[in-house]
Amino acid sequence: MPQKNPKNTAPPAVAASDKFKNFFRLKPRAFLLCLAAALALTLMNPLHLNVEQQIVFGALFMAVLSWASQAVSQTVTSIFLLIMFSLFGMTPLQQVFKFPLSDNFITIAMSFLMSQAIVNSGIAARLADTLLARFVKKPMDLIWVGIASNLLMMFLIPQPFSRTILLAAIFVEYIKRHNIPRATSEVVMLNLFVTAVTTLMMFLTADVILNTFAVEMSGTSISWFDWAKWMAVPSFITTLIMSGLLILMNRKAFSVELGHPVARGRLGDSDQDSEHIVSHNPFSRSEKIVLVLVLGTVGMWMTESVHGVSSAFVAVVCVAGLALLTGTLGHKDIKSMNFPLMIFLTAAFSIGGVMQSSGISEAMFSVFKMDGLVGTGWFAPAIIGLNMMVHQLVGSTVTSLSISVPGLRALAGATMNPIAVMLISYVTVNLHYYLPFQQIVLLVGLEHYGPRHILKIGVVMTFLTPVIVMLLFMPWFQLVQ
Repeated sequence: MPQKNPKNTAPPAVAASDKFKNFFRLKPRAFLLCLAAALALTLMNPLHLNVEQQIVFGALFMAVLSWASQAVSQTVTSIFLLIMFSLFGMTPLQQVFKFPLSDNFITIAMSFLMSQAIVNSGIAARLADTLLARFVKKPMDLIWVGIASNLLMMFLIPQPFSRTILLAAIFVEYIKRHNIPRATSEVVMLNLFVTAVTTLMMFLTADVILNTFAVEMSGTSISWFDWAKWMAVPSFITTLIMSGLLILMNRKAFSVELGHPVARGRLGDSDQDSEHIVSHNPFSRSEKIVLVLVLGTVGMWMTESVHGVSSAFVAVVCVAGLALLTGTLGHKDIKSMNFPLMIFLTAAFSIGGVMQSSGISEAMFSVFKMDGLVGTGWFAPAIIGLNMMVHQLVGSTVTSLSISVPGLRALAGATMNPIAVMLISYVTVNLHYYLPFQQIVLLVGLEHYGPRHILKIGVVMTFLTPVIVMLLFMPWFQLVQ
C-alpha cells in the first residue's frame, strides 16, 4: 500500500542566526580540497596563461568545484567570483555585471513576484483545479501535462525562466492540494523543468536569450521558420525521451494515488469548506484584477516585437498594479525574488564575457587539436566531445557556446554548414549537465527537487547525449538542409 504523505505544514521560521550560518556555510575538508585542486591547476598552467589569466582561470575553477561540492555557500562563491573577475578579469565592469544591468534580470525578478501574487490571490488554486484536475487522474499524468504546459506556454512567454516560474506555482499548488508525496512531487517538478529545457530548443522565440545568442555565434541569420525546420521535430522527440527516462528511473515514485483535494481558499477566507474546491467559487474583485494584469502582461510580452515596450518595463508595471490594486503582494513577498539565485545568475552570466575578453577562451580552444578530423566522419563526434568537455569545465551553456562555436566554425570552413556546427554544439550543451548551475533553467527550479536528481540523470545523459545528437538530430539536419 502506498504511504500517505503527511499534511503540508508551514515551515518553522528561520532564526536570523541560522540564516547567517547558512549564508557563510563552510565544509572545511571539501573547501581545502577545492582550494588545493584550483591552486595546483593554476600553478601547472597547462594553457600557458599570463599571471592575470591564471588568477581568473584559477578563480573560475575554484568556483566550479565549490558549486559542485557545496564546499562554500553558492552565494559566497558567486560573490567571490564576481570580485575576482572585477579585479583581474581584464573586462569592463559593465560586461562583468551585464546580467543585473539587463532587462532580463528585472523580468526574472518581477516574474517571481508575479508568481507569488498568483498564489496569494488563489488564481494558482483555480488553475490547478480547472486545468490540471481536468486531465490528471493519476500522478503519472502530471508528466504529460507538464510537457503540454511547456509547449503551450513557450508561445506565450518567450523566456524560460519566467514561464517555468509561473508554471511551477500552478503545479506546486496542485501537489499541495492533493497531498502528493515528496518523492513523487520532486520527479514531477524535475520533469517540468527538464522538458522546459528541451522544448525551448524547438523554436527560435522559445528562449529569446540563449537561442538568439546561439544564432549570433553561428555567424549567420536564421529565420523563425528555418530554426523550426531544423529543430522542432527532433527537439520534441527528445522531450519525450527525457520524460520517458525520468519515468524509468523513478518508477516507484509513481506507485501512489492522488490524495483527496484539500481546499485552499481565497486570501482572507478562513471558513472554507474542506470538501469544496476553490474553483467553484465566484471570482473576487482582486482575483479578476490579478487575472487581467497577468494576462495583459503575457500579451505584451508576446507582442514586444510589435509595440517595442520592453518586457522588463511591462513586468514592473504589472507588479506595481498587483501590489497597489489587489493587495496580493506585500513587503514579506520580496523574499520570493530568491536573491541568492539572482546573485548566482549574475556570476554565471559574467563567465562568458570575462573568458572572451581575457583571452582565456582562445587559449582553451587552442589546446584541442582537431584539424586532422575536418572533413572526416570523426569531426561531428569530435564537436560533441569538445562541447561536453568545455561545458563541464566552464559550467555554462552561454559560456560553452561562446568558446566552442566560433573556433569550430572557422575550423570547419566549407566542409560543414555553420548552422549545423552551431546546432550540434547547442543541443549538446543543453542536454549534457551534471549539476544545477550547468543548466540555468534547472537551477531556477532547484527549490522543488534536489541536486542528486540532476546528477542522477546527468550520468545517464553522458552516454545518451552523443547517441541523441548522432542518431536523431544529425540525420534530421541532413534531411532538411
